[in-house]
Amino acid sequence: MKGGIAFMFSSKKAFTFLVGFSLFQVIWSIWAALMLFPFYFGYTGNDSNAGLLRSSIFFAAVLIQIKLSKLTKKVENQHLSTFILIQGLTLFLGGMAILHFIPLEGSFNLMGLILVFVLMGISVSMTTPFIDALVQRLMVDFVPSENRNAVYSLMPTIRSAIAIPILPFIGGLIETSGLMIGFALLLGIMLIADLFLWMALNFGDTEMSVTLPTDLGTGVVGK
Repeated sequence: MKGGIAFMFSSKKAFTFLVGFSLFQVIWSIWAALMLFPFYFGYTGNDSNAGLLRSSIFFAAVLIQIKLSKLTKKVENQHLSTFILIQGLTLFLGGMAILHFIPLEGSFNLMGLILVFVLMGISVSMTTPFIDALVQRLMVDFVPSENRNAVYSLMPTIRSAIAIPILPFIGGLIETSGLMIGFALLLGIMLIADLFLWMALNFGDTEMSVTLPTDLGTGVVGK
């Protein structure tokens, strides 16, 4: 953990990358905890149909990711922020469009179900293998091997520090104003996360003017 903190504050590149990626993971934590089931249930009408839709989306996503796995090797690291932007705009703007034209009623709606399947099982899934591959590659490129385990240990702490304060806030807004506000808020968080990642991929290895205790160890970006 100490080595992870030292690495995080060793340069602007390290700081913006870790914060940006943690924000990106927070988005999916909020999505899974607060929005996924109500979104599916609203167009299927019952728990069993919602579970079937979720399973269908999962299997479609797996097949798509297998088909696209070879292409991920041809994509450069700098394109991570582009794929995250495409995924976020597709999911959140697409979700908002579905909610606008086919409001949730908690009953079976074939058109709504088909659109949700296309959105989640096909459109969003087409960017996932690229994001996963690029993140793994960048973690190896950015984080020195001697700090890598510490950074992996630090990231859940960063995610929790971000997610715990905002989960009740977003949950309350969704409860009072509906899923539309949830999609809008997650879109905003995604844009912030993507900005941090874009800065990380475009910064040089500029050191930050932060003095850390010597017993925290050191980390050099890009080693």
